[in-house]
Parts: sequence; C-alpha cells; structure tokens
Amino acid sequence: MTDRCRAGVFVTLLFVAATGCASARGAEEWTPLFNGKDLTGWETYLGKPYQQTEPIGVNKDPNGVFTVKDGAIYVTGETFGVISTVKEYENYRLRLEVKWGEKRWPPRADKKRDAGILYHAHGEFGSHGPWTKSQESQIQEGDFGDYYTLQTVASATVKRDEKSFKTYDPSGVFQDHANGPIVKSEDHEKPRGEWNVVEVVCNGDTSTHIVNGHVVNVLTNGRKREGDKAVPLTKGKIQIQSEGAEVFYRKIELRPLTAEEMKESPVTKPALLPNAPPAPNQIARIFNGKDLSGWEGDTRLWRVENETIIGETTPERRPDGCFRALSTTFSAAAKRFFPLSSSHAYFSSALLSSFQRADA
Repeated sequence: MTDRCRAGVFVTLLFVAATGCASARGAEEWTPLFNGKDLTGWETYLGKPYQQTEPIGVNKDPNGVFTVKDGAIYVTGETFGVISTVKEYENYRLRLEVKWGEKRWPPRADKKRDAGILYHAHGEFGSHGPWTKSQESQIQEGDFGDYYTLQTVASATVKRDEKSFKTYDPSGVFQDHANGPIVKSEDHEKPRGEWNVVEVVCNGDTSTHIVNGHVVNVLTNGRKREGDKAVPLTKGKIQIQSEGAEVFYRKIELRPLTAEEMKESPVTKPALLPNAPPAPNQIARIFNGKDLSGWEGDTRLWRVENETIIGETTPERRPDGCFRALSTTFSAAAKRFFPLSSSHAYFSSALLSSFQRADA
C-alpha cells in the first residue's frame, strides 16, 4: 500500500479492498452479473449509427455490437450505446475486468479508445444522447477512473486553484460539480492489451472509483432531479458503454455492502446541497448539430462530425481550447458563457442542450 493510501482513513475503513483483504468475507457473497456464456440479465440500447439520423433502439443489435467472445462481453464500439442490467442495484461493490481491443470507429477512429461504466442509471434509454441519465466511471485510454455526470450532480474534494478540469484530491477543497469531469487522482491503467480490474463502490449517495486496487476518485452528495427538486441518487441500473472502440469485459460481479460498511463513509460531507440538474423547461439548445454557428474559438482544434462537436488538444494549449456561446439567450457578456475544453473532448447535440439557461 502506498503512503497516499495509508494517509486516507477512508481506504482503511470502507474498502479494506484496495489491498484485496475482502476475501475473508467469502467468494460466495459475490454475485455474477454476467454468466460468461450469453447476455442473460442484460438488455441493449443503440443510438444513431454514424452519419444516420435514427437510433436503432432497445434490444436491436443488427451488427452485433454486443456479443459474447471467449467468456467476455465483447463490445465492437461501432455504434454508440449501452448494454444494461435489467435490474437496479444500490449499496454495492461492483468489480469487473476490462481490456482494450484494436479496432476504432468513426467519429473516434483517430482518437483515444473510449468507453465507460454508467451506474445509478435511471429514466428512459437515450435520455442523454445515446446514453442514460447516470453517473460514470470513465474507461478511456489514460483516464480510467475519471468521473462524469450525465444529467446528475455530485460533490468531491478537488485540488485547489485549478482553472480547468478538476482533479480529485482527498485533502483538497470540497466543491459541487455539475458538468465536465472530476479527473482521477493518479493513473493506474495497465498497458493496452492487458486486463484491468475496475471497481465501483456505491454507498448511499457516495461512490468510489478503484482502478487496479487504487482509489482514484470519491464522489458524494449524488443527486438527480425530480420535478424542481434535487433528491439523493442512490440506486439504478449498471450499464457499459459502446463508444467507438473495441473493448472486452469479463468477471463482472457484485456484492451488497455489509451493514458495517454502510455505516462508514469515505468522506466527511456537508448537508445535501440544494441545486439539481436543469429542468426540461430550463433547457435551451445551443448547438444545431450541423456546424459551429454561434460559437467562437480556435477552429484548428474543433470540428463537427455526426451531429457532434469534437475537439482534441494538449493540456498546454487548453487555455485557448474553448468556444463561447454567442447567442443573446445566454448572458455571455455577463460572465456566464459555457467553455468547452478541447482536451480529448466529445460533445453531442443532445449533451449540449443540457446546459441551464443563464436567464432562467
């Protein structure tokens, strides 16, 4: 165990796991979510194929995006979408193994291999572009364990004085978070072609991302919108993304947290914060899905493909890598513009419609 892990009391109290000591509870307490033979217990949703206008839909997979190969769920990545548990889960520890294949597909054929684990997924399929409203533990080359919100809200302790992406730091400043990633504290991904063990621990409205035995992100105060109120987000389906890259998943298993584990929390958090994701009547579309009309920025870094704004640059160029909404519907002149960092970024037209109106 590293000195960093020793310093985090939450690792010792809640997870014993980061060191693998949980085996004392007995392997029989782990329930396989995938039987290694077929997709029993799972259902699929596929969005719009590349350069097409209509989503494929639920449990329709004409090109075999999700199949079983050599005892693993094989995801080709050809079409964006998810494979989802039929059941919902709460207060659990999820563990799986994942490795990259070679194939990549447009619009990410020349980009980082990308996928993700969506947890606490709720609502209709396709409620967030090709995804479902949820929280995400990122599976992307170099970014295992990053956290994303998909029409949800959570809080985390992050490094102080960061002007761009926020990075998880257990001793940092506590901040609420609605859009963009919380970057993992450290990189523990194995080289491409090797199996990685990824875990997500969900304890009430708190979740922890673990990569190859290392805690890399802790989120709390997870919330979703019900009407005009924020309510704790504590349960939902578990989903695996297809996002333009060939990827394999095996040994997908889950166990409930014990009563003792549920009493412990990896963070000391304030009372539930009141803000929530924007309501439907407070959402306005700021991207037309065709071109960059109404936006400004460095056009060398950004382009539109398949109704998607795509950008990629290095951290050194990040200060120049953003666009701003120009429409007077948004108070850009009053310091309320919406910057999009172009560091390996992907923004669908559905996602960009999810910013709350500044004048609402």
